[in-house]
This record gives sequence, structure tokens and C-alpha cells, in this order.
Amino acid sequence: WLLARVSLVVVLPLKLDRATDLRWSLLLLPAWCALLIEAAGAALVMRARSSGGSAERGVLLRQESALRLLASLGAGVCLALLSLKLEEIIASWLWLFSPLFAALALYFCCCGCLCCAICA
Repeated sequence: WLLARVSLVVVLPLKLDRATDLRWSLLLLPAWCALLIEAAGAALVMRARSSGGSAERGVLLRQESALRLLASLGAGVCLALLSLKLEEIIASWLWLFSPLFAALALYFCCCGCLCCAICA
């Protein structure tokens, strides 16, 4: 993860200054690797059986791992859309922000339902 951040910090300014002719998909490869490692780690923890300890702790670990896996997949979708936009394959920035809009709509829908259920 640290290697991915350092490589992006070093290579990204070179690309923005047009000092290198790397493709954006190649430039974002360390971020892809970091996301893949994060998703694989979350999936492994989610599938692991809790050895010892309480059952509640095992359930909490699996739920946290599922949330990390979902966040990693969401970040992967956003990274893929960013890569497509920077390579000028898609024209509109709207596609880049569409996962954020969908997540916000889902969040506000759930909060609205929860507030209605609590107040009723």
C-alpha cells in the first residue's frame, strides 16, 4: 500500500508535467495492485473461521471484512471510470461521479426510512 502511494506521488507529477509519456492505465497500476491486495485480504478474513474467542467477535470481523470488500470494489469501479476518463474513452465526467451519486441516493433513502420509522 505504501509502495503504491509513493509511486503515484513520484510518477503522477511527471505525467501532469508531460515529462513522461506513460498511459494513464499504466500510471494507475500501483493503485490497482493496492486495491487488489485490500480486496483479497478482506475476502480472506471474511472467509476465515474464528478460532477461539467469542462468536460475536467473529461476526463483527466478517461484517467489517464484507464492508472493506465492498468499499474496495467501489473504489475499483471509481478507479476504472477515472482511468477511462483520463484515457478519453468516455467523454463526460458524469460517469465518473455516478457511483457517488448512487451511494448518496441509497444513503439518503435509508436515512429517510429510518427517520420515518423512528418518528412514527
